[in-house]
Amino acid sequence: MNAVSDAVRVRSKALSLKAVEEVLHNIVAVEGTENTEIVVDVRTENASGFSESVVRTIKESSRGFGFEVSEFQEVEW
Repeated sequence: MNAVSDAVRVRSKALSLKAVEEVLHNIVAVEGTENTEIVVDVRTENASGFSESVVRTIKESSRGFGFEVSEFQEVEW
């Protein structure tokens, strides 16, 4: 399956969490900051496609983390 994924797949969890923490710290430190929302959009391409197992794992993980959208789209190479 050739796909573009909107699911979150993080290669380095520690690095990603550190980056998010740093950004959020600077945002919420400003007086009057309200309604902060984090939106993550991950897009990836794989000319060989993603196996059904990988697609299923990413979708299940996304649901488990409470992400609103996790989808794969067929693309032509």
